[in-house]
Amino acid sequence: MITTFFSKRNVFFFNFRMSGLVFSFVAMMSLLSCQHKAENSADKVTQKLQTLVDSLSNVLKGLQNTAVHSPIEGLQDKYETLKQSVLYVVGASGSSYSQGTAFVIGENGLAISNHHVFRGMEEFVLIDSEGQKYPLGKVLYQDSIQDFIVFRIPDSHHRPLSIATETPQTGDHCFTIGNPQGLSFTLSTGIISALRPNRHLIQLTAEIAPGSSGGPLFNAMGEVIGITTSTIGEANLNFALSLVNLGENDQVVTPPEWAINFIREGNPTGNDFTAYFEKVEAYYRAVLENNWQVVRDMYAPVLWTYKLEKNVPREDILQQHIQFFQNHSAEFYNFNYDAYKQFPEDNNHILTTSEIEYELLRTDGIPLNFNIKAEVIFNENGEIVSVKESLIK
Repeated sequence: MITTFFSKRNVFFFNFRMSGLVFSFVAMMSLLSCQHKAENSADKVTQKLQTLVDSLSNVLKGLQNTAVHSPIEGLQDKYETLKQSVLYVVGASGSSYSQGTAFVIGENGLAISNHHVFRGMEEFVLIDSEGQKYPLGKVLYQDSIQDFIVFRIPDSHHRPLSIATETPQTGDHCFTIGNPQGLSFTLSTGIISALRPNRHLIQLTAEIAPGSSGGPLFNAMGEVIGITTSTIGEANLNFALSLVNLGENDQVVTPPEWAINFIREGNPTGNDFTAYFEKVEAYYRAVLENNWQVVRDMYAPVLWTYKLEKNVPREDILQQHIQFFQNHSAEFYNFNYDAYKQFPEDNNHILTTSEIEYELLRTDGIPLNFNIKAEVIFNENGEIVSVKESLIK
């Protein structure tokens, strides 16, 4: 039996500290424990627990009613305007689901988010601040390594957010709008803690949590400077993918220039193309599970052999596969979500690169382990015209 293993999703943690409240809580619990030992009465313990709950509830109500004072001028007005271009994203696949945030960066519903929000999900709904629901439209670009995805929202009339052109500085005030833990359109403020140029990241103190991923990070003027991406639970360490170059001398691996143009201008610099991520995975699943009719349907009538020999009949390649797998069976395979990229090529072709780890078992019982880099090229009809595999280890 073949078992598919998928790489783990990013797991985020969220700490919310109220030291005085925690101290009071611990003190009251210690006092309650002592009284419980002395009185040994279940009724009295229940009564004191209820008193404790009521006390904590009053404290929390007081915190909720406390006005938030921010050094960002006109923050409330900025929030009411900018949230109209932010969307709550919910994805589902069987019994699994994901949630996150996206925001509009161009005309005709051009939007951006984190790649990991969409990874592994099959169906999506996007909900704006007015409660209107939209399906996920055409995916224009995706990069699992730098963790962003560009797509269209059908029938969208949302106003694009402004992308900053100035590099943020450490100590600058910032704010985010997201959907942490499904708490839709939450406003969070903080400062820029540091710039991490080697990873193209902005470190910030504005609180984010699962569900915030893919949301906009704003500077004090309300311009987008990054995509809120991840958090480390300790010491309020939060990070956003920068949408502004971090400096001419920084060795930063930036997204392709045409993808930046998508973000900055909202206009494609080449032909729009659909995402082929699931097609690559489906191809390798079919090969390793001997579903040859699926493989046949995915191939173009003629193929390239490693881009050296062209016009190779589809049936010749299929017979090579079938003969090989008569003597080998797949015991394990893992499609690495974190090493997938796709690019436009000439003649409207799409080049995808990914990494696959698998184990084959020969008929004599000897296992063969492979970790390969696969380059799969699709034509304008979405058919595979070339598959090149390079051994990684």
